[in-house]
Amino acid sequence: MNYTYWDQRKEFFIGEASTLWVGCDPADYPGSSIPDKARPVRSLLFEALKDGRLKPTEDTRGGNNAIDISTCKVSPDELKKFAESIRERPEFLFKEERGKAENVRLEKGDEACEELKREKESIEKERDLLKTENDKMRVPDQRSERTYQNIIAALLGFIKGETLDGEAHPLYTNETKLIETLVESYKGYDGLSQRTLAAKIPEARENLIKQ
Repeated sequence: MNYTYWDQRKEFFIGEASTLWVGCDPADYPGSSIPDKARPVRSLLFEALKDGRLKPTEDTRGGNNAIDISTCKVSPDELKKFAESIRERPEFLFKEERGKAENVRLEKGDEACEELKREKESIEKERDLLKTENDKMRVPDQRSERTYQNIIAALLGFIKGETLDGEAHPLYTNETKLIETLVESYKGYDGLSQRTLAAKIPEARENLIKQ
C-alpha cells in the first residue's frame, strides 16, 4: 500500500485510522464505510476515546457529552502512543514496520517453493526407481528369455507331433495356420500379434535346436 498521502496528514478521522490500521486504503471506502476487519479496531479506538486513553485533536462532544465518532479526529502522535500501549505497530504509524510483512510473505513463499521443489525431486526419484523396477520385471534376463523360448519350442514340437509319441495335434496343419489361429483367438493380448508370433516362434525353434 502507498502511504505517501497519509504520511502528510496531521490528524485522522476514527474511520480512516481504523482502516489504515488494518492495512487498507480509506480511499477505497467512500463516506463513513470501513472494511469489516477494521470494525474491531474502530470499537477499540472509540473505547479509548471515551476512557481518555486516546485524546482527540479537539473536543467534539455533543450536548449529551457523547463523543461524535463521525467527526472526531486524532493526531498521529496520539495514535502512536495508544498503539504502543497495546503493543501494536500498524504500518501507517510506524514507517519502519513497512515491508516487513511483505518480506515475511516472500520468505514464506520461498520456503514453500523450496519445499515443493524437494517434494518434486523426491517424487521424480521414486518414479524413476519404480520405472527401473518395472522395466526389470517387464524385460526378462537372458536365462529367462531362453527358458521361455524353450517352452514355446517344446509346445510347438508337441503340436506338430515331434515328441516321442509322434502324433501331431489333429487341428494342426502348418505354422502359418497356427499363428493365424492364435492371433484370432487372443486378439488384444500383448505379444500375440501376427508380426510378433511370426518372429518369435521360429526364433524359439532355432534356439532349441542350437542347444
